[in-house]
Amino acid sequence: NHVEYSCILTGMVNVSSLASSFVTIESPGVLRCFFGRDGDAFPTYVSQDFALTLSHNGVPLPWTSPEPRVVFLSEAWTGLTCRGSRWCTARASGGELLLVTGYGFNHAVQYWCRWSRGGGEEMSSMAEMDSSEALSCEIPAWSWEEGAVDFTVLKGGALNAATPVLRDESAPVLPDMQLEATWWFADLQEGYVTGDGLASLVRAAGNDERLNLTITARGLVSTSTYRARFSGHTSDGAPAQTISGARPPENASHLVLPVPAFSGAEGLASVEMLKCDAMGNRCAGLLPDAAPSLAKPGGLIDAFRLLAVWTRAAMPTLMEAPHGRYCYPDAAIPCWAPSTGNALIQVVGVGFSESLGRSGAEKYQCLLRDAP
Repeated sequence: NHVEYSCILTGMVNVSSLASSFVTIESPGVLRCFFGRDGDAFPTYVSQDFALTLSHNGVPLPWTSPEPRVVFLSEAWTGLTCRGSRWCTARASGGELLLVTGYGFNHAVQYWCRWSRGGGEEMSSMAEMDSSEALSCEIPAWSWEEGAVDFTVLKGGALNAATPVLRDESAPVLPDMQLEATWWFADLQEGYVTGDGLASLVRAAGNDERLNLTITARGLVSTSTYRARFSGHTSDGAPAQTISGARPPENASHLVLPVPAFSGAEGLASVEMLKCDAMGNRCAGLLPDAAPSLAKPGGLIDAFRLLAVWTRAAMPTLMEAPHGRYCYPDAAIPCWAPSTGNALIQVVGVGFSESLGRSGAEKYQCLLRDAP
């Protein structure tokens, strides 16, 4: 270490200076300056042109080369952090924050984060500079299937003219960033406890949306199938559960499943989405989305309302043969009773809740109105 010599790099835009930690002489014509502790870690800097000054015992030496005494120190990125882990996994629906670590980032430069795959799948977002060693980007919604994606950092005032930022190859190599499928309900959905298998019992004309479960998602895979598991309660409060049939998605962001028959009572049920193989087997849970950026009405994620279905009514004290005991909705055998009232109507159906029938605010009621 020749302490009589020193090198100083002075920023030409952002006024800052970097002083060498020690200097060695390789030969009478070659001198080597080392920066950082033990010459191993370069000091923090902002990417720009630096003017080089070589001094001997504190006195600057003249520069005699025709070449400019300017050194450009570039920025570079070294790694990613998602959810506090360098094994970077995030929701395909976006809204999560990605931290990019590196060095030399400059406040005067606009940086961008870009995710891509294949060639036709690409999305970008503007980066915020946290320090000269860190950028942060909000991950936007991914419009394609989940899986590994390529990541890079760009710089430039306009995205279409931005250029890649160097990836420091000396940094540890980690697996590709993963974007995983997520799902949610765009609004509160309802379905019949009879499911779509007993649709003929439902008093509805034409195509009834309550026979299907519509899932909004990001990252669904076309070669997979999906199921929905419903969890609720029986009329006396015991746990009840059912699972739908398996279907492939219509596209990466839309899935329609049949509502399965439910053995419990009507009311709110929680829904768990399952991703399965092409045959509907080997299923695993699919992440529900709670990203606040998606602004789902009422914060709804996995709530589903199951509805009871009534199939026939009886007038046990009035209806006798030859008409039979029961009358059916929209059928040839009508229900009838004296207009003076005081006649008991017995309604038969599926999914009635004892707790709902007893509650003061919500009770079952029979509505009688003039026939058209």
